[in-house]
Amino acid sequence: MTKLKAIDHTEPELNLAYLHDIADGSKEFMLEMIDIFLSQTPEYLNQIQRSIEQKDWLVVAEIAHKIRPTFTFIGVDVATQTMASIEHKARSGVHLEEIAHDFNQLKPILDGVFRKLLEIRKDFAQ
Repeated sequence: MTKLKAIDHTEPELNLAYLHDIADGSKEFMLEMIDIFLSQTPEYLNQIQRSIEQKDWLVVAEIAHKIRPTFTFIGVDVATQTMASIEHKARSGVHLEEIAHDFNQLKPILDGVFRKLLEIRKDFAQ
């Protein structure tokens, strides 16, 4: 597997088109999905961080696999791709030394995602 290109640390682009489509335009459903993302994702990320520190690659792969579709929901392609790469590396046991680096590059992007989703959530709630 090729090494991921450097991640742009500018504010992430969110594309909520997929979420909008599956919600059939329902703001209530979209709010519910955003709330679930905002409540569950930080804990999954903490679990990945702990598992990387413990070199528990099976858990890293499992959580990366579990969290990856949620990034697809909100249209953050770089997070989806990075989690797929982390999952592959952790499952295959190749390039394990790159996992922590890939994950650490993703964290500031995800901070931006959380900020944007909170803004979107606030706009929807009005």
